[in-house]
Amino acid sequence: MEALQYSIGKVMPFFTLAVLIIGSVYRVWRWQKAAVGNIAMFPSATSGSQLFKKVMGEVFWFSSFRNENRSLWITTWPFHASIVLIILGHSRLITDWPLRVLLGLSEETVHSISAWGGGVCGLLALACCLFLLFRRFAISRVREISSGEDYGILLLLLFILVTGNIMRFYTHYDITQVQLYFRTLFGAGETMVPPDRLFLMHYLAVQMLLIYLPFGKFLHIPGIFFSRTLLAKDY
Repeated sequence: MEALQYSIGKVMPFFTLAVLIIGSVYRVWRWQKAAVGNIAMFPSATSGSQLFKKVMGEVFWFSSFRNENRSLWITTWPFHASIVLIILGHSRLITDWPLRVLLGLSEETVHSISAWGGGVCGLLALACCLFLLFRRFAISRVREISSGEDYGILLLLLFILVTGNIMRFYTHYDITQVQLYFRTLFGAGETMVPPDRLFLMHYLAVQMLLIYLPFGKFLHIPGIFFSRTLLAKDY
């Protein structure tokens, strides 16, 4: 158990961070070096401000996808939004949440927001993930074009969401202990890895997801910012 704690909690995080950063930079560099075609994603954008609005619409609202497949968008957009909010909520495990200081929120208020907001987002993300996985099995056309990677990443996300929800609603992990772990991991002091087996399983799965990101299909939103083809304007 101690060897597992040491590997997952003290060695792997630095490897994961290195792969995530270097892999993402390399992926963006490859996008920048790719040949630029004549097809623009936003051909109606004739000015910088219009182009900015359209790109922001794609990033935050999935505008073109909503117009193409509104029924699927109803599930995918809440799924992505809830994941983003979950990530923001998890940031308080690493730092004294800058937003709390900026808005002048008390620690009790933050705990309340985390309990309600985090719980709702966790359950919503889980429900959407289950639907997306079910859809790949149930719809023949989607099943035909689905690869092992598609199923694998959804199953990994499902595992992360299930273990996260169990810790939130059932086992009630020690948040103070986890905060101390992260603050000493990237700061000063003796790092004490939480011994909770469920936390270690959840943490390992999250790190596997982060290692996968630069090389998989999930690293798509940054492409809107760095791909010259997508940002081409029709003058």
